[in-house]
Amino acid sequence: MGKAELFLRRMVDNSVQPDRVTYTSMIHGYSTLGRWKEATKMFREMTGRGLIPNIVTWNSFMAYLCKHGKSKEATEIFFSMAAKGNKPNIITYGILLHGYGNEESFVDMMSLFNSMKGNGIVANRQVFNILIDAYAKRGLIDEAVLILTEMRGHGLSPDVLPKKGFPPLCIQSNQPNHTEIGAGAEAAQSRPKETTEKEQKKQMPTTADQQKRRSLAIAAPTGIFH
Repeated sequence: MGKAELFLRRMVDNSVQPDRVTYTSMIHGYSTLGRWKEATKMFREMTGRGLIPNIVTWNSFMAYLCKHGKSKEATEIFFSMAAKGNKPNIITYGILLHGYGNEESFVDMMSLFNSMKGNGIVANRQVFNILIDAYAKRGLIDEAVLILTEMRGHGLSPDVLPKKGFPPLCIQSNQPNHTEIGAGAEAAQSRPKETTEKEQKKQMPTTADQQKRRSLAIAAPTGIFH
């Protein structure tokens, strides 16, 4: 990349202004080599000359940074992007959310997630998967289940749920049971325990009044999961 940058400087010295394609190529080259300082320098020089990257360039550069544990630098790019009038899309948010999750920056991750929703961008399956995976990998099952609950509220199901630590009901049906969330989370409503016909007969009261009350209880609404 030394020769490429030298060529770029000669272009400038000869009053030939590099265009967006030239800078994008330089940024990509430096990023691929892991030379983040040089890539960031090129990026800032590019925008300083009034050459605004397209959304693909913004997202690609942020992805390179996050992939190598530099979500802080990616955050700076994110805000620079917004300041220059480029509206982040769902892919942009997903890249940065994934970066935060990998670095266990959960406060930043959820702050960005809430900001995304506040800006009118609806989370898709990929974004929910990123959040669930980030929490589950660190054993934060309660938080993962709460995200899963919100995801189900959007009519979506995760691609795969980690088996380790997750309530069996979540794994089997991709639908959380509040009685299994634990850690101080008191559920207002929960799914009734399903029993087999044989078990129901064993548990059935003997008096007519008790049978009637039990029938009404079984027929009652089961809460937010229906």
